[in-house]
Amino acid sequence: MRTIPIVARTLALAVVAWLLVVGCSVASAQAPRRLFVPLAYRSASEGLIVTSAAAQLALTPLEFRQAAGHAGFQDLTVSGAIEEAVLVADCADPDASRARLRGLGFQTAYRSVLRGESTATVSRAEHIVATYGSAGSAHYVAQEMATCPGLPWQAVGIEPVGQETRAWISVASGATTGAYRLLFIERDSVQRIDVTATVGGGLDALIALGRIAATKANPATPTPLASATVTASPTATPTVSPTSTTTATATATPPPGIDVAAGRGASALSPPAPGHPAGDAVDLLGGGQTGQDAATFWLAASPASATTNQLIRVALEQARTVSAVQVRLALPTSGTVAARIDLRDFFGTTILSSITLVNGTAVDDQAFGFVYGTPVPNVRNVDIVFTDSPAGVAPGLRTLGVYAPTPTA
Repeated sequence: MRTIPIVARTLALAVVAWLLVVGCSVASAQAPRRLFVPLAYRSASEGLIVTSAAAQLALTPLEFRQAAGHAGFQDLTVSGAIEEAVLVADCADPDASRARLRGLGFQTAYRSVLRGESTATVSRAEHIVATYGSAGSAHYVAQEMATCPGLPWQAVGIEPVGQETRAWISVASGATTGAYRLLFIERDSVQRIDVTATVGGGLDALIALGRIAATKANPATPTPLASATVTASPTATPTVSPTSTTTATATATPPPGIDVAAGRGASALSPPAPGHPAGDAVDLLGGGQTGQDAATFWLAASPASATTNQLIRVALEQARTVSAVQVRLALPTSGTVAARIDLRDFFGTTILSSITLVNGTAVDDQAFGFVYGTPVPNVRNVDIVFTDSPAGVAPGLRTLGVYAPTPTA
């Protein structure tokens, strides 16, 4: 009596196996296809964010025609989703570059390779798009990518594309063809376009492609998540007079001016403690522009020492004149803390460094500040570098304020 069910089950399994074999054979005979699933984007306490997946921001054959003036097609054998490592694959030390990009909130990336059917002008264009959790992270990634091009590339100045733009041409190109590279960010996307074209027509096509790509990442009716500029608390007590001298003065009181760090993107150059990302040091209070939220905080994953620094960086949305910096510590256990301020420009070059922010005994939620007697212009990145913390205790920041002078009417 038990033989019949066993035979029935055996026959059923044989039928299923046969169907799988037939299905695989049919699938293998079809043209290869890729399936891209857009990722959900988390909100960032940061001006504006891209709401489209990287694949949707990539250039298409139609847009290639618009910019190049002739038809083209997408090469599906090399187009598709890519890993973050591709962004710095041509760097002199790609492993070091990848390490510096770790922990910056990478979302997804896509590469679109377009080939022209005519060799009259543009014969090839490669568009790489990578999206991040904030514009501050995208800015830092673009800085890293900008250090990669070596020979035969030569940096050039061109018309601006997107929010931040850099460009290169190949100085070793042939007599009739040349290579052109464009790197820019738009909101929280980093984009790179490489064009191979006839000398004399490639640069125009490169700029046209860049502007099409920037427009796709920056729709005409964006929805702001938070203002990039926050007014200092109305209860703040000014500590600097308009006639301050060139001698900087340490202070724990918020200075006058506007806080240009609140709501911006922040990144840590080493992994943060779980649940305490760098952005929590500059996030806004809920319910309006009333300052920063000290209840949430960035915390390093390990203690700071002279040989193992812990660094947090806030990327300003544009070049600013910085008049003061103020922080409020996140310190699980009180003890000796040492930290300094470094100010850098768009290219990451140090403008002013090694300003002591704190050096001595400190406790959790304690505020430390520094007022520059002469405000420092052209600042794009502000680094807080911890060089010491209590034994076994990782340092952090509840708030990080960067102040610019209040504009005069």
